[in-house]
Amino acid sequence: ASLGKSVSQMGIELVLDEVHSVEETITAIENLREDIDAIYRIPSPTLDPRNSELSEAAIRYALPMGSSLPLDKAVLITCASGLFENGYRTARLAHQIRLGIKAGDLPIETSEVYLSININTADRIGLHIPDAILSQATTIIR
Repeated sequence: ASLGKSVSQMGIELVLDEVHSVEETITAIENLREDIDAIYRIPSPTLDPRNSELSEAAIRYALPMGSSLPLDKAVLITCASGLFENGYRTARLAHQIRLGIKAGDLPIETSEVYLSININTADRIGLHIPDAILSQATTIIR
């Protein structure tokens, strides 16, 4: 699918759920509709420190969980940019602006994206990850 397509054009339905605690999140995972195929975890200061509990709940229900930050080793897929690299770029750009360079005159920069796949988790939920996907991974956890 091209980047220009919306999720609905790709045949994906997003089901959003707002939670306020790890316990609420585990309950939400346990009560997901049967047609839910995966969980995407948005980083949260409330949930992140105990994400391994959420990963285990997702694994119990054979649901793949992905995230944009490396939350714990059991998350199936993480697609993230390097936080250190982003901080370095941001500090350098901020320094240039403090030196008087107009923000609009600075070039647009993008960060490298790192794909991490956990084969152990895939095996635990009965999911086969094709070699074509594995070959794109920066890190494979076995």
